[in-house]
Amino acid sequence: MVPLRILLLGGTGAMGVPLINLLAPFHEVYVTSRVARTSKMLTLHYLQGDALENQFLDQILKQYGPFDAIVDFMAYSTQALETRLSLLLSGAKQYVYLSSSRVYANSEQPLAEDSPRLLDVSTDQEFLKTEEYALEKARQENLLRSSGTHHWTIIRPYITYNTERLQLGVFEKESWLFRAIRGRTLLFPKDMAEKYTTLTFGGDVAWGISHLIGNPRALGETVHITAPKAVRWGEILEIYRDTLQKILNIRPAVHWTDSSEWIKNVKKDYDAVRYDRLYDRRFDNQKFYSLCGPYKFVAPEVGLSQCLEQFLREKRPFQKLHWKYEAYVDRITDEETPFDEIPTSEARQRYLENRW
Repeated sequence: MVPLRILLLGGTGAMGVPLINLLAPFHEVYVTSRVARTSKMLTLHYLQGDALENQFLDQILKQYGPFDAIVDFMAYSTQALETRLSLLLSGAKQYVYLSSSRVYANSEQPLAEDSPRLLDVSTDQEFLKTEEYALEKARQENLLRSSGTHHWTIIRPYITYNTERLQLGVFEKESWLFRAIRGRTLLFPKDMAEKYTTLTFGGDVAWGISHLIGNPRALGETVHITAPKAVRWGEILEIYRDTLQKILNIRPAVHWTDSSEWIKNVKKDYDAVRYDRLYDRRFDNQKFYSLCGPYKFVAPEVGLSQCLEQFLREKRPFQKLHWKYEAYVDRITDEETPFDEIPTSEARQRYLENRW
């Protein structure tokens, strides 16, 4: 294996951390981070700064480049990516852009990379006027395809998870799990529970990315990296409940609603529900295997349970909690969150405003 010089922009999340672990033993890896980080590995270098700033990026490319590959985990507006795309493309032999499988339209067949995208087939004119995530990613894919270059690779992960990120529908663990471990009732819609989804362990996505980096057959290609097994959201909920019972001897009750419409009351981006979570999401991985070779993905019932178990056993802290959500669910289930669980006066006020 010929060592490569690789730059990861924002590579400290669910996919970035395992990717670093896969790459750094064999390659020279540079990783941007807003906070100061150190490494004992001579081949791993953390660069502190805001990777969204063009001046910082330009400085990195001049000081440490050129790179064999840039892997871009940053979230851009389409305009922001357009202004820096030439800089990114000129800075490496391969630019790896992280898009999303949210771009796909609804399909009764397993999704392949050439399946229709929402941007291209939706007839909802109001939706098309927005910068909703699925549309934004598709527009940014278009920028690459119209760039006049061929040394890019578009990757479309779908819902990824690890110990710090465990989703239930459109809600992160900071919403559903926070109340579940305190024995309060969960709120979930039946129309979403019956839909098939695909959740992929972050380490599996990282393995796929590592096999696309430096792969000449991946240039100019789009590939999704998604687990082959699809499960219903209702099954995901039961995996979580089973694990909570195993580790904490708590099995939270579930208050079922017929429709997902209530989510509009607690979440701004309802389009993520109606144009994604209410679709069946199954994937055809033929292209992934043809480019990366055989690979055994972690089964969701194994990976989700293990990650949740680790989070619970290690008593890891939650990130920013969602007090509007807590108040709304308490109101529907006729429960109350004790004030000693709400850390600040501002959070308490937000809870009270939405509870009664």
